[in-house]
Amino acid sequence: MRILPLLISFVSFASACLVISGGTNQAQFTSSVNIQATDDGRQTCSGKIGSTTGNIGCVGGYSMWVDDLEVAGRIRVKYGTPHGSWDFTIDKDCEQWACGGTTAPIWCAACTFGRRQFGC
Repeated sequence: MRILPLLISFVSFASACLVISGGTNQAQFTSSVNIQATDDGRQTCSGKIGSTTGNIGCVGGYSMWVDDLEVAGRIRVKYGTPHGSWDFTIDKDCEQWACGGTTAPIWCAACTFGRRQFGC
C-alpha cells in the first residue's frame, strides 16, 4: 500500500512544466528586463525591472531574481518555489543597431528569451 502514494508523487513531479519568457531593452542610458514565469499553467512571477539586475514580483511562496548578462548574450534567472529553487542561464535572441554617438557608435538592443523546463 505504501508504494502507490510514492508512485503518484513521482508522476506528479515528472509532469511539471516551468516556462520562463520575456525580453530586454538596452538604450544609451537605460536598460530594462520584462520577464514572466508560468509554473504548471499558473503565472507565478511577472514584472519589469528598470536595470539589469533585480527581484521580480511573485505570488506567495515563489521568488525570482534576474541578472541580464549583457556581454554574454544571456540572462540568468534564479527561481524559487515552496519545493526548491533553481538557477538557469537562458540565451537571448537580439537585434542591435547604432543609436547614437558622434565619434564612436553607441549600440542599442532589443532581445527576447524563453526556456521550457521540466518536461514541457
